[in-house]
Amino acid sequence: MWFSKSNLLPSLLLLVVSSRAYARIRNDDNPTGRDIHIVNESDVKVDIFWINPQTKELVKSIDTGILKGTDSIINSYIGHEFEIQELPRKTTGKCRGENEECRKAYFVVTSNDDQRFTIEKDISITYMDARSRALEKAKKVSEECPMPEPSASGELPDLEEWAECLQKGINATLDVSREEIEFQAGVRKNMGRKLVDYACSDEEFPTTKSTYNQTLNLGLGATRNPKMQFLFQSETSKVILLENFVARSQCRWLKENAAKGGKNRLDWSAINDVAIRTVVERIYKALDQALDYYQEPSHLDRQRQNSARLPPLFLLHTYEKGDEASRFLAEEHISHPLIGTFMLFCDAPEKGGAIHFPKSGTHVRPEAGSALLVTYMEPSTGETSEDVFTAEHVDCPVAEGKQTTLKYHIPVPRE
Repeated sequence: MWFSKSNLLPSLLLLVVSSRAYARIRNDDNPTGRDIHIVNESDVKVDIFWINPQTKELVKSIDTGILKGTDSIINSYIGHEFEIQELPRKTTGKCRGENEECRKAYFVVTSNDDQRFTIEKDISITYMDARSRALEKAKKVSEECPMPEPSASGELPDLEEWAECLQKGINATLDVSREEIEFQAGVRKNMGRKLVDYACSDEEFPTTKSTYNQTLNLGLGATRNPKMQFLFQSETSKVILLENFVARSQCRWLKENAAKGGKNRLDWSAINDVAIRTVVERIYKALDQALDYYQEPSHLDRQRQNSARLPPLFLLHTYEKGDEASRFLAEEHISHPLIGTFMLFCDAPEKGGAIHFPKSGTHVRPEAGSALLVTYMEPSTGETSEDVFTAEHVDCPVAEGKQTTLKYHIPVPRE
């Protein structure tokens, strides 16, 4: 049977291109998460704003805007609406729209993968996604390699030359697609720091879903074993949410001791307190279970003896409405390299206060009594990657209520 080349070839190419070349650039931790690629092909600089669906407030999504001829990637969700605004020229203070008005355009994130919104010269938006791009590429290859027709007598032609042309076209398409994927991934990492305002302002932005869960084994006598949710993990870095890590009374005791004398910290001398030592030992049990990292209880006493060279045991942070976002960089702890950071949420705000990891897109909405364990390296080998996705996090501003967090920056052990 002779299939119609107008139907067969593009369909075959679509399967090849979409299944092999377009590996999804997408936040798979949430089924509604989509990474959108915005390309500015206009001749002006533009700003991008997310439109809050409840208040209709415009939240700037990229601090620096998008220059003409450049592009950006934003992590978003199905149904999110954005507004594009033309920026006036610095020389004249005017825009290029009718009556010198600044032009605007709007777009909505769809359910498709690999969405690209191109800002055209007239500030209109052209939309493409993985399927439409694959069809376009398939059509191009099919036009460059027309299928030979059978002879007048019905004899089938030699398809070897046609197949060779087809293979070259597919290979070229795949190479271009792979380069595009790598480019988009690089852009996403570089733009991560500029997207914090958007992630922090969206109250609908949920906690990242875990890839898998474990139960923290606290040993005999434990009344409860907290659930460990692995929100992000690689060979050298992890983000683990620990549900119901401590009781409310334990949190209160830690806060009261840290706040004494206005220090807002617990030094290593506090390890002598049984209740505090119990919490610290529990942290190391979680670290051991997550990284196969064993630390004997006596080692905590050796660390106490070396406390002058170590960061504090706990730092107490209180965040209220009006406080600005704060950013933490693990690489700044050069004097005492860190295995990871532990955050215990004693009080959670009604709104805001999320912890956001720009490089990985991981997002955590704190709950009172829960904790977050973030690792930066493999402690048994001391190895870390050149680009640790967890080594930077942002404490988002509190919108309503108050948040108190106890942080322990876990040092690399020293003999």
